[in-house]
Amino acid sequence: MIIEKATGHSWEQEVHERIIEPLGLRHTMTMGTSAYVPRPTATAYVQFPDRDDLTDTTLSVDGGADGGIVSTTTDMNTFLRALMDGTLLSAEQLEQMRTTVPATGKAGSDEARYGLGIAWRPVEGCEAGVWYHGGTSFGTVSEAAVTEDGSASAAAAVFTTRYGDEERFTEQAEATIDLIDHAVCGQRG
Repeated sequence: MIIEKATGHSWEQEVHERIIEPLGLRHTMTMGTSAYVPRPTATAYVQFPDRDDLTDTTLSVDGGADGGIVSTTTDMNTFLRALMDGTLLSAEQLEQMRTTVPATGKAGSDEARYGLGIAWRPVEGCEAGVWYHGGTSFGTVSEAAVTEDGSASAAAAVFTTRYGDEERFTEQAEATIDLIDHAVCGQRG
């Protein structure tokens, strides 16, 4: 709503013109009113409580600016590196984005901090920690992290989640975060 009020354009148009097109993100799109994720794509599954089978939840619904973008891990990495290396924002805007408040307990760290749309956490092997952002949709989870200077990043997408099983969901989320952190910082120790 802020984007539309400030620019007079839809958030989708602004995202396409300011981010997707300039960065050449050929596998990133806003879904708008389309109910289906374009193929090829991985199939999203949910395992519901007290069931052994998996339910295909690939059908997408418009999440607006909070969840209405479909992308690949490659495009996610391109975006994160461009965000942190100053390609997308001025130094002043990036500094505002990195101004944080405590986010205790997020991403497995009591030292995590949240800024404007991106969060920070300490990670062994990365002296300056990592900046990260994740997202969930029905049957999918994405996690991505990047170094402060944008020199290294990693993104992962998980396409099977367990609804109503908080313990298994948490284990899965922690394993995904560990994978991302090791990919970004593991080689730097």
